[in-house]
Amino acid sequence: MSTAANLKIRQAFANRLVSIMQATPEVGSQVRLAKAANLSQASIQRFLSLASSATIDNVAKLAEALGISPGELLEDPASRIQYDRSAYALLSAEEKRGIELFVAFTIHQHFHGGMGGSNGVV
Repeated sequence: MSTAANLKIRQAFANRLVSIMQATPEVGSQVRLAKAANLSQASIQRFLSLASSATIDNVAKLAEALGISPGELLEDPASRIQYDRSAYALLSAEEKRGIELFVAFTIHQHFHGGMGGSNGVV
């Protein structure tokens, strides 16, 4: 991977980490996050200053300390659908499937402008 691409990934990770830290006051400081994740404060500082890359193990430790999935530290939040995850977790499998089908249908409609000749299967 090129140095520019690596730097871009580290910057995105650092930005996301800062954003989540700010939204999670109980571990919002570098010191508290380091303690909760069993990492050094210096490691947190190096990730945030782009001086070093976090290993997969470190991403997992940080995510656990922040109460999120490791993927949430690595993805662009603008690419995610916003919804109440705790309420969604309470839905039945059938209701969750209905939501998935609705999203797939909506995306299909957007790109194909209607059913026009399809058999209705998404």
